[in-house]
Amino acid sequence: MSKYINLERILWLVALCFIASFATIRVIGLAPDAALYAGLANKVFMTGEYWLLRGTDGFFPKFYEHPPYFFQWGSWLMGMFGASDMTAKLMGAIPTFIALLILATFTFKNWGWKLAAWTIFIVATTGHYTKYAATSLLEAPLALFTLMALISTYYFHKAEKNYWRLLAMLGLFLSVAGACASKGVVGLGCVGGALLSYALIILVKNRSLFEFVRLWFLGVFLVFAAALPFLLWLLKSFQSPELASWVLGYFEEQVLRSATTNRGEEFFHEADNYFYYLGVLARNLWPWIWTVPVGVWFALKTRSDITIPKGFRLYMLVAFSFFIAFLVPLSLVSYKLPHYMHPTYLLLAPVGGWGMLVLFDKLIQRFPVVSEASIPFRWLFLFAAFYLTLGQGARLSSTQNRGQEFYELGLKTNELNSACTIWIPESQTAPYRMEAFSLWYLGGRAWKRIENDYPSRITIPKDVIYWDPSKSILWNGEDCI
Repeated sequence: MSKYINLERILWLVALCFIASFATIRVIGLAPDAALYAGLANKVFMTGEYWLLRGTDGFFPKFYEHPPYFFQWGSWLMGMFGASDMTAKLMGAIPTFIALLILATFTFKNWGWKLAAWTIFIVATTGHYTKYAATSLLEAPLALFTLMALISTYYFHKAEKNYWRLLAMLGLFLSVAGACASKGVVGLGCVGGALLSYALIILVKNRSLFEFVRLWFLGVFLVFAAALPFLLWLLKSFQSPELASWVLGYFEEQVLRSATTNRGEEFFHEADNYFYYLGVLARNLWPWIWTVPVGVWFALKTRSDITIPKGFRLYMLVAFSFFIAFLVPLSLVSYKLPHYMHPTYLLLAPVGGWGMLVLFDKLIQRFPVVSEASIPFRWLFLFAAFYLTLGQGARLSSTQNRGQEFYELGLKTNELNSACTIWIPESQTAPYRMEAFSLWYLGGRAWKRIENDYPSRITIPKDVIYWDPSKSILWNGEDCI
């Protein structure tokens, strides 16, 4: 009987991980950024140009913004399954599923079934997390490698034998390299989290000054891990005459400009709001944001009726070190988008899960009829997660990302004669989205910007991020249909 129960629990966790990763894959269309990344992956697949990525011949003929590895992964998927919206969403859904399986296994192994169940349930029913799970954005692989770096750091601190510590350091090295390969310098948050947790443990345990020397060595080790993807990128691109412009393009166009300016996007006004991401978490972790402080309270407060899981306080120290290492730098840079904190949902979920576990145990003590051991009750929770994920995901994915409009317009324009050129009004200042549209849905179809001399036929919105392509694009009208 016990083997059956254990198998059932494992299946329950796997099903919940699957729901969180794939439930919103049904939403039609890709948001502009996701379409751009999917288009780049498709171009890698079509041309074999693996290292110096190019967009179209339009506004962005070259792509400087991210290392090429995620697009190589997408190219491999398209070679396996073909180029489609579904394949593009697998680019993120598969890393998300792997990350959740790792998180479920880690919490199950260290602290038992109940905490693992609450942890994954919280992730699966957080709409903002599931919104970016099944998409071709870079947050999914970044979250995967950030979680691996967190777990490696946890075992590095916990290890009593040197060979286990060396193995944890190897895992941390690979995780940091993977994080920086996924989203460039944003992956340095993993380096900061590992070093901050080490420094805090030295201070809390009042260790010798020699430990700070080791901290410096660890820092050099991890910085080299972070630099490795960039070094490989440069090495593979060394023969190209465009190498210098590529390096300047990434570090000046993407890194420096994002840190010091709002990248010219007037629609976004959070450049000087240093508390922006705290508000983002308060809104987007709903309804579970309140369980995180509850979990911290029950983990730090010594009570006779609550047994703190072994190693859980160490996990909290490491998790909040990683959280701060992402939160502080991202809060200081000028260019802010809500999904940049995506990896931290996984880090905080076990803390919120612990808060829910204690509260739920107290509920069972008061009302024994509500038993968590009941298998039907457990699967009822699974159906609740499925419903909430679908509902939240559909609601969030139908916001002004224009994925649906892009999809419908793509179908419409693909019916046109191949000789047709798409016209974009000059005052329609969203060329980045046309780049995405052209790369993915139109396969590089020719388009050009024109002066807006059709005021009665084209509606130009004031806030261009919310533009409707079907009202803002014309074709030249010469035997197009």
